[in-house]
Amino acid sequence: MPGPQDTVFISYRRATGSFIARSIFEDLRSNDFDPFMDVESIDSGTFDTIIVNQIAARAHFVLILSPGTLDRVNEPDDWLRREIEHAIDLKRNIVPVLVGDYTFNGQEHQLTGKLAELPRYNAVRMFHEYFDEAMERLRKRYLKQPVYGDIKQVSPKEEEEVKKKIERLTTGGSVTSNLLMSPEVQLARALKMERRGDLKQAIESYSKVIELNPDHLGIYTYRGKARLE
Repeated sequence: MPGPQDTVFISYRRATGSFIARSIFEDLRSNDFDPFMDVESIDSGTFDTIIVNQIAARAHFVLILSPGTLDRVNEPDDWLRREIEHAIDLKRNIVPVLVGDYTFNGQEHQLTGKLAELPRYNAVRMFHEYFDEAMERLRKRYLKQPVYGDIKQVSPKEEEEVKKKIERLTTGGSVTSNLLMSPEVQLARALKMERRGDLKQAIESYSKVIELNPDHLGIYTYRGKARLE
């Protein structure tokens, strides 16, 4: 049963990190953590309150960084920046996840204000082909660090609402058709199937990603690698 120290908020830019966020979410759930990610199914009227409260209610703040993630952080009311700054203010255990060859070099013009602290946090390097190894380091090392800020409690009403949203996200039969048909979810499934050695299912999911988003050129490489194996 996850305790307060096993609670995780996953922060990401939808346009650049949705499938990684979903993969991390599923891995943490299957390893007795209690993660939260801001899915589109959250009602727009309560979205702001839920996000702010969930950062305050969770011990760890996992920030997914890939090329393009910080491109809009200096725009007015950018939500990703607000999430990061709120986590810093609350003294959460912030763990940047650097996807692929992502680097902070050349990002100085984006790392203004409180975001200038980001390169100083201990980060996890994550490559698709070594996802399991990176997740093991994340779980056993980075998410075991102490948290110095107070972990807040949300109201029973909001807790129940979040629980229902997460259950719908994690229960295959309850996930909406739009979510099931998203390339991010299909890619997350493909990566999971490949890690399990089920290459036939992985290839089918990679093909579905290409069908949904033929401009995602990197998926052709993943599918070719799976076919070769």
